[in-house]
Amino acid sequence: MRVAISITALLISICFIQFADAEELIELKVRGGISHKALIYEGGSSKAAVLAHQSGETMESWRKFANILADRGVASISLSSLTPDDVSAAVRYLEIKHYGDITLVGASFGGGAITQALATGDLENIKKVVLLSLSSALKTIGHTFPISLKFFS
Repeated sequence: MRVAISITALLISICFIQFADAEELIELKVRGGISHKALIYEGGSSKAAVLAHQSGETMESWRKFANILADRGVASISLSSLTPDDVSAAVRYLEIKHYGDITLVGASFGGGAITQALATGDLENIKKVVLLSLSSALKTIGHTFPISLKFFS
């Protein structure tokens, strides 16, 4: 009887254990050999996302969302630095890892870095772009984007 109670208690406690986040700190090589830190969350499919945070936040601010994506098989890279070169480096990193369906997600300032990276026309395998709270950056860049953008108000 005691053994059955102990096993039951053990199984119940296992159900409430919070497993560690499956993140890994990586270095992205950008222009001039400079390295910037980023967090990668591995997924189990060909889908991936680049996550660019808003001003005043950090790459860790995407942790909860990145874990939700990873649970659904979507890998992601959360950037520490928000330059167009960082966005491009993250896309190259994912392409080297054989992710072919890449979504760019940017919040505010991070969205600006994404739009500037898109404006270069050098990014391949970008299937979707999600821009959150983006100011007028799209109106001021003055470039044609290699993918079609849809706007929702």
